[in-house]
Formats: sequence, C-alpha cells, structure tokens
Amino acid sequence: MIQPQFSDIPSLHDACMVLGFSGWMDGGGVSTRTVGYLADACAATPTATIPPEEFYILSFPASMEVSALVRPATHVADGRVQYVEMPENVIRSSKSDNLVLFEGKEPHLRWETYASCILACAERLNVRLLVFAGSVSGTAPHTRDPRVYASATSERLLDELQRAGAGLSNYQGPASFITYLMMQAERRGLDMCSLVAEIPAYVQGDYPVAVETILRTVTRLHPMDIGLDLAARASKSFRAQLDELVQKRADLRELVSKLEEEYDRQTRESRMDDIREWFEKQNLPPE
Repeated sequence: MIQPQFSDIPSLHDACMVLGFSGWMDGGGVSTRTVGYLADACAATPTATIPPEEFYILSFPASMEVSALVRPATHVADGRVQYVEMPENVIRSSKSDNLVLFEGKEPHLRWETYASCILACAERLNVRLLVFAGSVSGTAPHTRDPRVYASATSERLLDELQRAGAGLSNYQGPASFITYLMMQAERRGLDMCSLVAEIPAYVQGDYPVAVETILRTVTRLHPMDIGLDLAARASKSFRAQLDELVQKRADLRELVSKLEEEYDRQTRESRMDDIREWFEKQNLPPE
C-alpha cells in the first residue's frame, strides 16, 4: 500500500497542517501561493513526500488539444530537454511554528488512498487541525475585501471561523477532493476546515489580495510568529495596478461600480442577519 515517505519527523505538538493544491480551486494562485508564502516565512524544511505515480492521469487517447490538458509540461531549449514537470506532493514543516505544509496536485485517481496518505502524515506529525486554502471565482470586486467561505468538521470550529470573519459555505455541485478529505478527517477524529476566498471573475492570473486575506484567517486559527508585511504590500500594489487599469476602461469602471453596489448591499443584509441571530440567542426582542 502507498505510504508517505518521510525524510524527517520533527517533534511537533498540536500542529496545524495547511494544504494547497494546484488545479481545482487554485484560481489566482491562492491555494499554492498561500502555502508557498508560509513555507518561506517559516523557513519550513522538507519532511515527507507522497509518491505520485498512482494518482494522476498523464495521457489518454484524444486529440492533441484535449490530451494536452493532463500531460506534464516540458521545456526543450536548443535541442536539450530542460525539465519535465511531473506532479509532486511535498510536505514541509516548521518546528518553531508547529506548522506542517502540504503542497500538491489534486489527484485524478484513488481519492481514498491519497486521503489516507495525507491523514497518516497528519497523525504521524501530531497535527490537531488541517486547513485547506483555496479560491473560487465570484462577484466580489477588487476594491472590497474578498469574502471567505468556510466549511468544517465541527460546530465549534465553524463558530471560530465566523469569529475570524468567514462566512459559512452553502454549496451544491461538483465535489472537490477537499470535500472528500474533510469527511475522511472527521471519521478519524481530526479537525479540518476549508477556507475559500472569492476572487473577481474579471481578474486573470495571480490574485495576491485573496492570498493576504487567507493568510490572515489562517494565522487567527493557528497563531504564528511570522510577518504578513510582504503579503500586504503585494496586495496593495496589485490593487493599485487594477485601479489604474479600471480608470482607463469605461466598461470596467461600470462593471466594478455595479459589483461594489451589490457587494455593499449583501454586506448590509448579512450584518442585519447577524444582529437578528444575536437577539434570538439572547431571547430578547429586537428593537
């Protein structure tokens, strides 16, 4: 049976594992860049890998355009092969921050085995909480804070996420591997949550604004002695660039204005719902 291959087993206690996956739910690079930022900030060191061979489709009979969607990327320069980018699943850790970082590619095959590998690694490293960082395309404009939608394995954890500013997810549709992993974590008695930031549909490429938002939420769940100044500067700079672009295009100005109005309306309604819920819990009639 496939097992994680450990190169080091640090002494951790009540650790947090943050997971990032390329592919599904990595729009704007939010998932992988969140993990990458933490790895750099914590000087995380290699701890384990999960062998990739059993989990990915690398080719199938189809046209070149369709088959290219799953084939590994390569680079050939002046007739010499520079690299073939095979899928990797890498676990790093920081003893000083009680932090485990997982970065990989969402599996195409054998979800149960893949999930077992991740959770076996979590148990071996004394992880108390698993946190997935991800993103979804939505209607929040870049001029407003990204909304974060959360799901979790317990009501206690959901309450903590709401106090950290996340809203509760209400989703029906195609499942991600993370949803499956969360169910398996709960069965093993491990706490797990998913944090999914909303990124503007009109933004292409990386979206550092959402990376900063997710990082701030993660550090509220698991306090760490790291700075978020670099993330904040990258977020501010990116927003400024978008503002400049929007000012040059009337169609974008109109779109962003409409999205701002809708965002603000939904925010007001959400706050009223929170107030009503508070009064209901106090058994007091709202004035």
